[in-house]
Amino acid sequence: MNILYVDLENLLHGHEHIPILVRLLEPYPGLKLVLSTSWVRDLGFSQPCAFLPTTLRQRVVGATFHQRHTRRHEFAQLTRYTQIIADVERRRPARWLAVDDDLEGWPELALIHVVPMPLRLGLGAPAATLELEQRLDKVFGNVERFLIHPDLAKNAKVEWPPEDVDLDK
Repeated sequence: MNILYVDLENLLHGHEHIPILVRLLEPYPGLKLVLSTSWVRDLGFSQPCAFLPTTLRQRVVGATFHQRHTRRHEFAQLTRYTQIIADVERRRPARWLAVDDDLEGWPELALIHVVPMPLRLGLGAPAATLELEQRLDKVFGNVERFLIHPDLAKNAKVEWPPEDVDLDK
């Protein structure tokens, strides 16, 4: 499973930038979302999910905050990086990327996994939108591009060795 960790508050700037995120994720139908927003801790899981359109809500597989793993007040003290990396360790995604405006606590080597969003602008900043588009392609593009649709795989015929190749030469 491939995961995009999303901090909704700043990324979407209310409902204003939802169409941008929907458009950016279209090329990656298998990409799942994990909510890394403080809204889940403060409002519960259902409310932030209800805020999303169906196309995004169907991708959501969970949140970084889980009451069974951490108490609210303890979770609030953790850096966003610590919250996300704990979830990465639990879910073990094949590939992952985070989109967030909070880079506190991110080690330099881990910055390859985060696309920073400008405060108060989120995806409304053209440079941030372009950066996210490029990083999505870099991290998930090759995977999505080379997946074979199950219907095509049924009819695929691979012979090894090919008839016209003499392996004894």
